[in-house]
Amino acid sequence: MKAVHRLAINWAASFLSAVILLSMVATPALAYVAANQVVSSSIKDGSILNRDIKQNIISSSRIMNYTIRKQDIHSGSINTYKILDGSILGRDIAAGVITNSKLAANAVTSDRIQDNSILNRDIAPDVISSSRVRDNTLLNRDIKADVITSSRIRNGTISDADISPSAAISDLKLSWTTKTVTRVIQAADFRAEKSSDTWGSGTSDGSIYATGTSAVSFLAPVNLPNGAVIKKVTANFMDSSTSDATFTLKRTTYISDSHANMASISSSGTSGWANFEQTTIAEDIVDNASKRYFGLLTIPGSTNTDLKLGAVMITYKISAP
Repeated sequence: MKAVHRLAINWAASFLSAVILLSMVATPALAYVAANQVVSSSIKDGSILNRDIKQNIISSSRIMNYTIRKQDIHSGSINTYKILDGSILGRDIAAGVITNSKLAANAVTSDRIQDNSILNRDIAPDVISSSRVRDNTLLNRDIKADVITSSRIRNGTISDADISPSAAISDLKLSWTTKTVTRVIQAADFRAEKSSDTWGSGTSDGSIYATGTSAVSFLAPVNLPNGAVIKKVTANFMDSSTSDATFTLKRTTYISDSHANMASISSSGTSGWANFEQTTIAEDIVDNASKRYFGLLTIPGSTNTDLKLGAVMITYKISAP
């Protein structure tokens, strides 16, 4: 009987041990660990996984400085509030990623722009005004060909030095005005037609006159600009004689000995120095291409100096720049 009773007790003890063992296997070991009892030395290196860490419990003080790498940071998770002011360098920004929409108005100052880095394509049309350009800094190469118009040039500022010798400016580009000009033929410009003629010149008045009994003819070239319109011929005579001196403006061609009168003036016996005019001019437009012009002066013979010529004045109009 005692042997049976002992056997029953042994069996019960074995059963209870088995139940306790099974209970420990089925229940997580964490339930048997008291709070704050597991230290670093009890954790196997490299064995803690992401799932072992509860969300939002690791703070900055738990992260070793300079150990977070690029792959540890989730895309799009760092905003401006997470970046220290003034800490982003040029090398931190990828080329071509910052667009105009990313910049605040008036946010980029001169010290933020690399010297000599602004290109033509960086500047919008019509945004640079005169106040933005330093005086006397624009060079010829800075100005595009054919962009400066008359309205951009100050009146009266272009000088001869500004015009190229090879510019070949057409007459059509010049502003022409009609001018009235007087060409003077002095008495000293005349020469006697014949070497045998006797004549004299006044040293006090620059005049010429005949000194013999025979009339003397004098010739003088008349050089006028092509296209000139002769308006008047004036002869300055001193006439105290009963005879008259005559001046005639003549023209001839280059291929003929014949000549034609254009205007003729006589001293008309007026005493003393006087001007005598003729405003009726035949074929009054000068044509140097096909004609040549000269003056013929005839002074009657005289034994004194009472009939003299001082000068001839030819007044004409010409269109000139």
